[in-house]
Amino acid sequence: MEKKMDLSRERMGKAIEEIGVTGIHIDEALLTDARKILLEKGYAASELFITQSTASLERDELLRVLKICENGQLNPELSAGVLKNLNMIESGNW
Repeated sequence: MEKKMDLSRERMGKAIEEIGVTGIHIDEALLTDARKILLEKGYAASELFITQSTASLERDELLRVLKICENGQLNPELSAGVLKNLNMIESGNW
């Protein structure tokens, strides 16, 4: 179990590093809705929601972040944690 947690932490750390500091600020309500859909329905539904609900800069950034998480093999719960803290991560205050 501990080995699995270490692997999850490692994957999350790599995802956060790849996301990097962008200075982009995403609306908290949008992040909350995207997280909720991610947890309830998965990556594809969350990506569809983002595509339909956001302007181009927010859309592109959120889709980029979700792809990083998905390609990094983060489960939806860990990815939701990334979204919850995305503004802090992208501000460099993580």
